[in-house]
Amino acid sequence: GSPEPLRPADIAVLVRNQTEARAIRRALDARRVRTVYLSDKDSVFDCDEAKSLLLWLSACAEPEHERLLKAALATPVLSLPLARLDRFNQDELAWEAEVERFRKYQRIWQLQGILPMLRMLLGDFDVPARLLASADGERSLTNLLHLSEMLQTAAVDLDGEQALIRWLAEQIEQPGSGADEQILRLESDEDLVRVITIYKSKGLEYPLVFLPFICSFQELTSRNTPVAAFHDDQGRLVTVPNPDATALQAVASERQAEDVRLLYVAATRARYACWMGVGAVGSVTKKNGEKTSLHRTGLGYLLSGGQMTPTGELAGRLRSLKGDCPHITLSVLPDATAAVYRPEEKAEPLGPALRFSGKVARDWWISSYSSMLAGAHMPGPRPLG
Repeated sequence: GSPEPLRPADIAVLVRNQTEARAIRRALDARRVRTVYLSDKDSVFDCDEAKSLLLWLSACAEPEHERLLKAALATPVLSLPLARLDRFNQDELAWEAEVERFRKYQRIWQLQGILPMLRMLLGDFDVPARLLASADGERSLTNLLHLSEMLQTAAVDLDGEQALIRWLAEQIEQPGSGADEQILRLESDEDLVRVITIYKSKGLEYPLVFLPFICSFQELTSRNTPVAAFHDDQGRLVTVPNPDATALQAVASERQAEDVRLLYVAATRARYACWMGVGAVGSVTKKNGEKTSLHRTGLGYLLSGGQMTPTGELAGRLRSLKGDCPHITLSVLPDATAAVYRPEEKAEPLGPALRFSGKVARDWWISSYSSMLAGAHMPGPRPLG
């Protein structure tokens, strides 16, 4: 058949963690490319909207509690202007109006339930319209509606507002239990570029895969590794508090082996093409000369067998890897631009206009209600007796 046009959902950007996901999503968002983040620990309770909801419920349960109400009004999801938040400190009438508004929410919660109350709150603060106008707002709104449904379900088995608040707080404390109903959902995910963890991508396949951070790794030091965990020669797990250089090297060796395994998983997810960002990042000093760290990553280890790769030698080693394989392309990374993505709008060719050949009946006219009554037979008064 004829080739299909590229869709956002055909593209997957594989990352190790949320930090990498946040970096690439922020860059794509600035260029109007919409994305969805999928990880192996996605829980609807592990999101900003859940924390905002908890603050809203606490304020609705105790509207007179000033600290709770101010925290609810300052949540990022409501996104009230700073000037309006400051006005609550200066204008007693404005503050009393908010207290009364949340008293109303409390009454609706008690009389009709949690879902009608949350729907009213979202509407009063114009949350849906404002979220849908932002880049990642559809995800936020879906999270809010999903959480509202789950609160409604949980409220059936719980007695009172405080019990529901405690339940939500517990879910936020221990998110990602793996229950299907907790997993983030968004019906239009099909239209978004996937940013997905390598672990989550296992067993899946995507037409085009990008690995922008495949040469990143965590530098292990005694400061960021208070306890070293690694396996000894017999395969037993060993934990060493305040590790020395030998223990840190053992952890680094296991981390590098895991990087090689992740590289294999990531590079085999692509159906048609896979892009990798490769660079010998490091430093040059007069005392130590050039020191790069590429060899400490999974890909760098495969390129050099664990030997340091000077910047000037990287291109040669990549050419050696390519050999005469026609399916590998080496190219310099293009300069980053702030160009905004605009999808191509293919105008469908229009055919000639159809000619109307029917007949329109002309035996009708426009009349007033009084003229219709004038010709009608109106029953007169009935004689008494």
